[in-house]
Amino acid sequence: AFVNMIKKIATSPFRALGAMLGEDTQGLDVIAFEKGAWEVPPPEKEKLHRLAQALEKRPNLKVMVQGCYSREADGFELKSLGVRRLLAARLGIELDPAEDPGPPDYGNPVVQAVLESIYVEHFGVDGLEALKNSLVESIPDEGEVKNAMSPPKGNEAEDPGFVSKALYEALVEEEALEDSALINLADTRAQAIIFNLVRAGKLPPQRVSTKESEALELGEPVAAKLELEAL
Repeated sequence: AFVNMIKKIATSPFRALGAMLGEDTQGLDVIAFEKGAWEVPPPEKEKLHRLAQALEKRPNLKVMVQGCYSREADGFELKSLGVRRLLAARLGIELDPAEDPGPPDYGNPVVQAVLESIYVEHFGVDGLEALKNSLVESIPDEGEVKNAMSPPKGNEAEDPGFVSKALYEALVEEEALEDSALINLADTRAQAIIFNLVRAGKLPPQRVSTKESEALELGEPVAAKLELEAL
């Protein structure tokens, strides 16, 4: 029985902790985050508080926190934020350093004009014309519309922001993103977790440490990882 318990602690430490304390610790080994965000969501804060309370009863254990990032999901959000902030700056909107200006008003002609200007800076006038021509070619002609079961979606007649959306999406796709930005996001997530364990959960700082942040596998949920170790 003792050997089996040691094996459980080594292979599934959070489950073993729950079994020893008679508490539900399922899911405490991962802390989920919104894509591109570092703030700990309220449900995950509650999980961290439960973990801190459980560890009060096991002073011989410490938590290892590993920040993680998704190159695809987080990368898209960070690039999108970069384009939105650039757009806001060109529109004369003042933002705080970490403020998100929110989604563009695609139907606003001024927004489209600014997006076109930014697009030309990146891809030139010929690139802008090529994009617009590709959008025109994607709109069904009259015969196709009449024979369709439903009206076409995504063209300018139905959606005034059709061109603006295409410009924005192209700019996001081509937006530069350094690996350091993703690593910094993961590191900040780890620090946010530690804050909730130490400051809000009242766990002694010496019982929390970090591991080097890493990239998640393709398709993995956006979450940081926790491990338990003996002091």
